[in-house]
Amino acid sequence: DDARATIDGFCEEINSSKFFQSFPSVQKRTKEGWHGFYPHASKDPAELRYEFLKLMAQEIDFSARVVVGRKIPAIYQQRHNEQPREFYADLMSHLLKYSGKIDPLILDVAERGTSTSNLNLLHAVDIARQRSRRGTMTHKVRDPTTFNVQPDDHGILLAPAGYGLWTFQRVSEKGEERLYGRLESNF
Repeated sequence: DDARATIDGFCEEINSSKFFQSFPSVQKRTKEGWHGFYPHASKDPAELRYEFLKLMAQEIDFSARVVVGRKIPAIYQQRHNEQPREFYADLMSHLLKYSGKIDPLILDVAERGTSTSNLNLLHAVDIARQRSRRGTMTHKVRDPTTFNVQPDDHGILLAPAGYGLWTFQRVSEKGEERLYGRLESNF
């Protein structure tokens, strides 16, 4: 609730800021957004990114775990049957390894076609449970696991995750540590 209120307050400031509303990408999301402007790292101007990252570092209590996957052709063919949804379910199951201390486990997920259908997400839970039975996980997967799948402009709490992943991607693909440094201790 605190994080949601903090981000809502930030968005209200952006909605009424002449400076930020002068950017076409911000204007567009202000008009199209579910409740006006919503932060989106890859679409935000650098000035806004800086302000939102500062807000995240100073006022939002969060931590992040990141699983990075590559589609190595042989593994993608053998383990995932060349199916993106299988690949996504496998990645999600690795994230569930760290969910043991979270009760109830409610995951906010950005909608991404069939990969984020509840059926596929439940498939990820099944994969994680199988790994738990084989002893490759440190805990039993929580039952039930609730998935809150939503468009990124509807879930204001997806913004910190999106920004965190964006900064992580920039450092891992381009070696750009400038913005990641603001959040590094949260990973």
